[in-house]
Amino acid sequence: MREILTLDLQKSSTQFMPVIALRARRGDSRSLQRTFQIMDDGVALDLTDCTVSFMAENAGGFPIMEEVVDKGQGGQFTYRFPDAVAAVRGSVTMAYFRIVGRDFTGSTNSLRIEVLDNVDLTDAVTGAYVPMLDRIIEQSTEMAANADEITRQATAAINACTSITESATAQEQARVAKEAERVTAEAERASNYSQKMAEWERDVLALTNGLCVNSKGQLCVAVRVKKKG
Repeated sequence: MREILTLDLQKSSTQFMPVIALRARRGDSRSLQRTFQIMDDGVALDLTDCTVSFMAENAGGFPIMEEVVDKGQGGQFTYRFPDAVAAVRGSVTMAYFRIVGRDFTGSTNSLRIEVLDNVDLTDAVTGAYVPMLDRIIEQSTEMAANADEITRQATAAINACTSITESATAQEQARVAKEAERVTAEAERASNYSQKMAEWERDVLALTNGLCVNSKGQLCVAVRVKKKG
C-alpha cells in the first residue's frame, strides 16, 4: 500500500520542527520518491491553480528549487526528489514545499532527510573485492581476444590476397612469354616462307629460260646457233 505523507501549511510550534525523516544514500540517482498530501489547517488543499515547488538546501549548503509538475486531486502528488538532495553526506534540515496560489503564498512544515554515506571506490583499496570489476576485466579480456582473432583473420586475408596477386602476376608473365614465343615463331615462319618463294621463283626462271612460242602458237625451245668465223 502506498504511504501518503501529510504536510500542513499551518505550522504550530511542534509542526514547525522536522516531523518526517527520509533516508537516502550519497550519490543515489533519484532514489527518493514519496507521495504527499498538502493540507491547510487539516483540510486538503486544492492545488489545481497553485504552483508547487520543492525548496531545499542540501548538506553541503547547495540551494535546490524544483517545480512539481504532476499534481493530483485532493492536494496529493507523487514527487521524486532531485539528485542534488543526495549529493552530499549529512542531514538536510531545510527542505519543504512552497505553495503559491492566486491570493496566497505558503510553505509546508519541514522534511528531514538523512543522506547516508556509501562505499567509496574512488581510491584503490588493497584486498577489496568488487565483482563488477571482475566482470569488466573478463569482458575486457574477451574483447582483447576477439580483437586478436579479428587481427589474425585480417592478416590471413591480406596474405591470401598477396598470394593471389603474385600468382596472377606469374601467370601473366608466363602468358606474355608464351605470346612472345608465338610471335617469334610466326616471324620465323614468315621469313622461311619468303625464302622458299624466292628459291621457287629462281627455279621457275631457270626452267623457263629459252622457252618461246612460235608463229603457230607452239611452245618450242630457242636454240642459239653459234656463227662460224
